[in-house]
Amino acid sequence: MSLTAIQRSGVVEHLREFQAMGTEVEIWVHADPARLVSLCDQGERLVQECEQRWSRFRPDSELSQLNRVADRPCIVSPETFRLVQIAVEGWHQTDGWFDPTVGSSMTAAGYDRPFDSLGGATIPEVAEARHLPCPGAAGIRLWSALGAIELADGIQLDLGGIAKGFTADLAVEQLLAAGASGVVVSVGGDIRVGGHPPTPNGWPIQIETRQRHSHGADSGSLIVGLCEGAVCSSTVHKRRWHGPQGAEHHLRNPRTGAPMDSDLASVTIVAATAVQAEILTKYTLAQGLDGAQRTMADNAVTGLVVTADDRIVHLPGLEPFLAAGSAVERLDSQGLCDV
Repeated sequence: MSLTAIQRSGVVEHLREFQAMGTEVEIWVHADPARLVSLCDQGERLVQECEQRWSRFRPDSELSQLNRVADRPCIVSPETFRLVQIAVEGWHQTDGWFDPTVGSSMTAAGYDRPFDSLGGATIPEVAEARHLPCPGAAGIRLWSALGAIELADGIQLDLGGIAKGFTADLAVEQLLAAGASGVVVSVGGDIRVGGHPPTPNGWPIQIETRQRHSHGADSGSLIVGLCEGAVCSSTVHKRRWHGPQGAEHHLRNPRTGAPMDSDLASVTIVAATAVQAEILTKYTLAQGLDGAQRTMADNAVTGLVVTADDRIVHLPGLEPFLAAGSAVERLDSQGLCDV
C-alpha cells in the first residue's frame, strides 16, 4: 500500500520518507508551517527508537535482550510491555494463528538476518534449516505491576509486523498530541491516519490488489478513502527466500512452522488501529477465503482479499470506503489530487 499525494490550496503539508525497521517509512504531516519540519523530525526519531527497541536482528535491542532471558522476569519499557501485551491478546483472539513466538521458527527456516541480506537466494550455509512449530504465547507471563515480561524457556519473540503497526499507531497519536492537525504514517505499508483529513472523503490510500509474479503480470490497485483508522495488508508474495526445503516466505503456520499454505495470496484489513489490522490480516490469511467473511463480521472490520489465482474479493462493509476513494480520485480533474 502507499499514500496518494494530496495537493490542496490553503493546506500546508510535508512528507518525510526514510528507511527503518527493514522497510520504507512515510510520514505525512499537516500543520502550521513553522512546525512541519520539527514534527517530521519527531516522527522520524520515534520510528528509529521503535526499531532500536524491537528489532530481532540488533543484539542490543530490548527485544533481543528479552529473548536472551528465560524463566525470569525482565523489566522493559512501557511501550514494549504494551506491545507484547497486545500481541498476547492477539494470540488468544485468533486461537493462536497470530503468534508472536514465531522467532525460533523463523530462525530455523533460515530467516536469521535482515531480509535484505537474504537477497532471495538459496541459503546453503543453513544446511540444518527446518520447519519448527511455534511454542505459543501461553508461556509468556506479564507482570503488570513491575512492567516486566517473563518468557518460558524456548520462546523467542518476533514482533515483526505488529511492531510496524504499533509504531504507526504511536507516531500518529504522538504527532497529533504535539500539534499536527492531520497525520498519515506508513511503516512498510502498515498505514494509520488521524486528525483532519485533507478532503471531505478522507485520506486516499492506494491498495495493491495484485503482486508482480514470475510471468510478469502488472500490479493492480484501488483507492480507499479513510478519515480515521488504519489499513494494513499481508501477502505471501513478499519477503520470500529459498532454503534447503524449498521456497519460503515470512508468513508461517504456527502449528507446523512451515510457510502459511492458504487459498489466499493477500489480505487487506480496514480497522480502527494498525495493530488490530495487523493481527487480523494474519488470522484471515490462515482462515482462507471461506473464513474471511466470518472473521470480518466477528471483529467488526472490513477489507478485501486476493485469492491465489488473483481473484479480488471485497468483504462486507468495504464499499463506502471505495466510494470515498473514488470521490477523492475525481478531484484530480480539478487539479486538487495527484494520484
